[in-house]
Amino acid sequence: MGGENRSKEKARLRKGISILVATPGRLLDHLKNTASFVHTNLRWIIFDEADRILELGFGKEIEEILDLLGSRHIGSEGNGNQVSSLSNFQGQNLLLSATLNEKVNHLAKISLENPVMIGLDDKKIQPDQSVDHIETAESDEDDGLGYSKVKNSSTGDYKLPAQLVQRYVKVPCGSRLAVLLSILKNLFEREASHKIVVFFSTCDAVDFHYSLLSEFCWSPNSQSEAEHTERFLRCNTLRLHGNMKQEDRRNTFQAFKTEKSALLLSTDIAARGLDFPKVRCIIQYDSPGEATEYVHRFLGTSFSCGYMHIFSSQLYLCFC
Repeated sequence: MGGENRSKEKARLRKGISILVATPGRLLDHLKNTASFVHTNLRWIIFDEADRILELGFGKEIEEILDLLGSRHIGSEGNGNQVSSLSNFQGQNLLLSATLNEKVNHLAKISLENPVMIGLDDKKIQPDQSVDHIETAESDEDDGLGYSKVKNSSTGDYKLPAQLVQRYVKVPCGSRLAVLLSILKNLFEREASHKIVVFFSTCDAVDFHYSLLSEFCWSPNSQSEAEHTERFLRCNTLRLHGNMKQEDRRNTFQAFKTEKSALLLSTDIAARGLDFPKVRCIIQYDSPGEATEYVHRFLGTSFSCGYMHIFSSQLYLCFC
């Protein structure tokens, strides 16, 4: 719930539901103003992308929600009991976040009791990363791209899945588009069933590249008009960004999720908690502004084999 007609949401609540997915603001609104919203038998409260929710300024709303649901933990000096009869139903709170910071830890303190930390197995992940500890290997024979692997670091803040192979391409600014098209063409020709996500920094950049790839018809050594008008990439090209209508975003999400071979051009809206199965490769065409966003771009999107490419101008350091 959230972003839709409030009256329709009230009608669904009145009928009764088993699972409710909502934005913080709309959930708080219904808790305060919708009499038919009965939550006495609530078993689970899950805060997904908790760090992002707090970054957007929903900290007070979350605390109010916990108070209204009777699930706020009463300080470290309390007896550890919860406020209402929720404990009679063995209520469970989950806090999900790819990164931890002071705000997330505060939310965990007020919402969780004797929490258990669940994360990546240390035996199956790379050590903490730092851009000062990059090993650049020889170029891969298949695609000629250099790749990077993170070594041990005493100052790193993030841990990466072992199956994630990070590669970077160092090109002049004027050649970035040509290199992107070349890589996409190569990847889709090498494997028939392929899903790729390309991240851009702005909505306009997504729209521009979407128009280009959707209308670009070119085939080398074409012998006929049909071959000449063939699409550059033989796959479904989709776009996703915050300026699109919610219905269009939903349709894009469903289409990319069900397609066997597709290309998704997106802003960081796709970097948070979207379940896209069997994503083969993630390309960061525009480098993220912060290290946390770099992490979320692949941890927030499901991937299978875990290949990531990142583009950088020769004037700047590579984010790897």
